[in-house]
Formats: sequence, C-alpha cells, structure tokens
Amino acid sequence: MSYCTSLNGNLPEQFFVALGEVRTLKSLDLSFSGTMNVTLASNLGKAIAFNARKDNSLEYLNLDGGVIQSYYNFNQMFDNMNVCEADHERWYGDSAKVNKMSGKDFEKKYYNNLKNLQLNSTNMASGFDYINWKKGFQPEDPKFVQFLARSKNLTTVQLKSCQLHARDADILFLSLDPTRAHFASNIQVLNLAKNNLQKEGAKTLATVFEKNNILQVLDISHNKLGVAGAIYLANAL
Repeated sequence: MSYCTSLNGNLPEQFFVALGEVRTLKSLDLSFSGTMNVTLASNLGKAIAFNARKDNSLEYLNLDGGVIQSYYNFNQMFDNMNVCEADHERWYGDSAKVNKMSGKDFEKKYYNNLKNLQLNSTNMASGFDYINWKKGFQPEDPKFVQFLARSKNLTTVQLKSCQLHARDADILFLSLDPTRAHFASNIQVLNLAKNNLQKEGAKTLATVFEKNNILQVLDISHNKLGVAGAIYLANAL
C-alpha cells in the first residue's frame, strides 16, 4: 500500500476496525501514501492495540514519509494503544452498552506486539526540556519514552531524517536506560541517521550506551557529531 497518493488521509474507520482483528497480517506498509490527521493516527494506535490484545500477527509497520506527520500525532497514536473493555465494545460490540459500563470496564492497558517500526522522514522533534522535566514532582515520562521503553517486543526502530536535535537525545536517553523503572525495551537496531544530534546529543547518548547492552546495531551517521561527538560514542560502545 506504499506510494498510493492520498490513501492514508482517506482511510475509513472500518479499515482500522478490521486491522484490529485481522489474524494473519504480519506486515503493513503505508509509507509515502499521504498523511494521517490526529483522528486517523489515534485510530491506528487503537488498531495496533486491539490486534495485539486479540493475539493476532501484526509485527511490522512502515510509516515512512511523514505518515504520522509529527511528534504530537505520534503521541496521540500511542495514547490510543492503551485500550479498555469499553473501547472494545465501541468497535466490536454494541456501542449502546458502553453507557451501562463502569469501573474496570474503563481501566486502560497498553498493548503492542510490533517488532519493527519505521518512522523515517517524519518530524519527530520533541522540543523536550529535560532540565525542567526533571524539576517536576514525580514527572511522567514523555509518551515517546513510554513507547520505546515499554514495548517489550519492539526490536527495530527506524528514525532516519526525523529532524531530531540534541534535546531529543534526552528522550532516547530515558528510553534506553535499563536502570529506570518500567524498563522493558528490547531494541536491538536503532537508525538515527541524517538528523541533527550534534556533539551534545552524542554525549547524552554515550552516557546511556555505557549502561545498555541490548542495542546491537546503531546508525548515527550524518548527525554533525564532529570529532568530539565521535569520541564520546567510541568510548561508550
């Protein structure tokens, strides 16, 4: 389904409902086929969750070419990967019954069986301010951190040409630190090529790479690291 102009922006809700319950589909390629707005990104997240909740087969998702558009839209997709029984009833049962539900029926749980996610050429710049975040009282992890750190089946993440800057290295630091609470990451292949992490980002990443022995393949080429940045990484790996 890649390179189908304007396809993604016109996908009906029924497509996502079907995606959530299809049993045999392992790979879905929506790359370079137009963008998804917040509603569609949210529906995609819900479909991913229900596919996993029903023990179905979706493992590979290609969203290259700005399908999700932005970091904000990705967060909406992630939010909707947390689903409850009431959500399931809305999509697969009788929506009228939802009004009669209560309590545990609305308790959401995170579901995601993806092994490979491609977001190349998507604007994933977060603008994350680590210093101010750390000052907060029991600060909640950014959603992208939650996604990367708590998706236990995810082994490959492609973030080439995603407009990542030094601040975004802090997001990756939090995501890949195995000493943090709730860490379940199994990311073994990480592509960060053609971003703008620079030497400051390399220094941040080097700190976490010293602790993480899960990552096996890293592409951080074309990031304006300079000699200092390269040395930071070389000493850590």
